[in-house]
Amino acid sequence: MVYDHDLKLRFEPVEFPGFLSYLEVRPIGINNSNLLACLYNHCGPKKNFPKLFLVDENGEIVNEHNFPESSKITRSLCIADHDGKTRFNIVGADGHISVFDRDLQLVSEQDLKYSVYTKSSLHTDLNNDGAKEWIFTTSDQGLLITDGDFKNPVILHHHFPLCAKNSPIIMNGKDIPSLFLYYDDEYLTIRYSKNPMAPLRFLIYLGIYLAIWSFILLIQKLQMIRIRNNEKIHNQIVNLQLKSYRNQMDPHFTFNVFNTMAGKIRKESPDSYKAFIEFSNLIRKILLSSDSITRSIEDELSQLKSYLELEKLRFADRVNYVIQVGDEVDQDMHIPKMVLQTYVENAVKHGIRHKPDSGTVSIQIRKQNNAISIEIKDDGVGREKAKELATDSTGFGLKLMDNYFHLFNEYNVVKIKHEIIDLYDEQNNPAGTKVKILIPLNFSYKLKKHGKR
Repeated sequence: MVYDHDLKLRFEPVEFPGFLSYLEVRPIGINNSNLLACLYNHCGPKKNFPKLFLVDENGEIVNEHNFPESSKITRSLCIADHDGKTRFNIVGADGHISVFDRDLQLVSEQDLKYSVYTKSSLHTDLNNDGAKEWIFTTSDQGLLITDGDFKNPVILHHHFPLCAKNSPIIMNGKDIPSLFLYYDDEYLTIRYSKNPMAPLRFLIYLGIYLAIWSFILLIQKLQMIRIRNNEKIHNQIVNLQLKSYRNQMDPHFTFNVFNTMAGKIRKESPDSYKAFIEFSNLIRKILLSSDSITRSIEDELSQLKSYLELEKLRFADRVNYVIQVGDEVDQDMHIPKMVLQTYVENAVKHGIRHKPDSGTVSIQIRKQNNAISIEIKDDGVGREKAKELATDSTGFGLKLMDNYFHLFNEYNVVKIKHEIIDLYDEQNNPAGTKVKILIPLNFSYKLKKHGKR
């Protein structure tokens, strides 16, 4: 029902049949026409369809928008100008907002994520920026403020009831106005303004990220320094161990040669001079490589030949040797120092020495796939017989080599492999020993953990 200034009906009452329904009416001027914006809603137990429509001065509906079936949620009609355009805002108590233009076409929908009281709302410029903000009371008596397009919501829990009648705006001259809330003998003034740092928030986020990242890098750097210091100490210990092994292996052989020379000189053999020359060459090679833990294959073979020549002088024709190196083998490649001599010395000392006739040690070096294959074979009495005969044997040389390989393998993904194989003849009698060593071509002798420098 619409009355004029004389309280006379402008047109016959328009009935909207339904149960517990309500009609919210707001006058509005569009295109020099005075219209009534109406929101019809139904909140009874029966199902109904809410409607937003425009009525002219004669009570005729000029435009309408039908909503889906009502979910019995209280809705409120808020009319406002946004960017110079009239907007009809349907605000639900659940915080859902539907925005329509003057042709009642849906423009946008969004969710405030808070339950609000649709009847207690204010639309005013709360921060003096020339644009009006929306102010709602939430279901828990909080205060919700948004921009004119319902974006950037800010929540404040004030526990004061908000309505247009008891919430005036206090103007503060050119300063930001205040929202005045009061209830009984308590009151609260609120000022709302945009954060001046908001445009710089991404730079601030970037600065925080860089600060956190720098802190993480610093922690990692400190950890790396500690790890490197620990590794340095560990490497020093390992190097000392390797030097200790090297110093133990070289004198072990040197005393044997001295005994040989003493025997030769005692018998005034003409070969004494030759033995002395070979021994001098051997000592020179040992001293030249005393500060390293590896040698090239060429240098290792050179020292091995000097050793075997001395053993031939010591045992005469009872010791023979054969060395075969494949053409594909790069003799400049480094291998662990003494790797050949240790096993050859064992072959002579524990295998061939106890044979009643002569024996032969054969050394073969070949390239096998991505590794260097070393094979040392003798036709001596075998390890079991040698244990029975050589009561003074401690196996110290083999233990040193095992430790040697273990220390090197600790710093490599691909390992050095070695095995000792007992040989037997057709009658299953011991027929010597074979040692097989496989050294990867890319094997590293740098005492650093995998992937670390």
